Amino acid sequence: MKIYQESKLENGLSVITSEDRNSDIVSISLEFSAGSRYETPRERGCAHLLEHMLLKGTTTRPSVEDVGSVADRAGALLNAKTNTETVEVYFQVARGHAGEMFELLADMALHPLFDSAVLENEKKVVREEMRRFLDNRESRLWGESRGIVFGNHPLSQNPLGDEAVVNSITTESLRSYYQSLFSAPNAALLAAGNISHAEVLELSERHKLSSWTPHNLPRKKEYWMPQYQPGIFFTETPGAQTQLYFNFLCPKLSLRDSLILKLITNALAYGKNPLLTRELRHRTGL
Repeated sequence: MKIYQESKLENGLSVITSEDRNSDIVSISLEFSAGSRYETPRERGCAHLLEHMLLKGTTTRPSVEDVGSVADRAGALLNAKTNTETVEVYFQVARGHAGEMFELLADMALHPLFDSAVLENEKKVVREEMRRFLDNRESRLWGESRGIVFGNHPLSQNPLGDEAVVNSITTESLRSYYQSLFSAPNAALLAAGNISHAEVLELSERHKLSSWTPHNLPRKKEYWMPQYQPGIFFTETPGAQTQLYFNFLCPKLSLRDSLILKLITNALAYGKNPLLTRELRHRTGL
């Protein structure tokens, strides 16, 4: 059983670690409570675009090559991702290079460079990701199901963003968005592998994450329950196959309940021989 340690620093940053001295690897991520759920209509895509920009340079490492060379020399995996409720920047590296990669991670979080030419290039990349999302029937159906199930609730928003909004984002508006959400009270530092809790705290102190303060007052986040819309909905897309999605409204789940629900969904519709596949495909040939 893994042992976890957690600390809350004076500036509000949560530090959570799981030490494993039998591992040669250290994995560290910095996660922000940001993403499509918290975006206003005029911000849809800011979180995703900012995630891209975090990897493209800092004020002290002003190019993607400067950032990438640190990770390449360390033999590290460095990446970032955006979903509905979080933006995450993370690395995985051999124990001996954890310190230099931590310095890079802190630099990316504290001193992102919002270069206008790089921003325009990243908009092209994001638009292409949106097109690939729509071209894939399964992902498209997943996205459209969210819109139907959650209606005008923020949970219905695509983490990739809205193309018209992405096109309108400037370096100034992206910097303002960053300053409103990317701060210590709105973040958690997670570490696992061959590194102790004390070492992570020391690295946080050395590389200024422990003294990181908000640029302005933290944004107030509003929460409300979505209005579930029951029914049967159809979307036509090119192709010979039919994708079928079942969405069920569930009450708030404990960890145990969510694991039970995962077992049920796996039995119904995951893998090569679930109940629905046997009935719909193998027995009826649909």
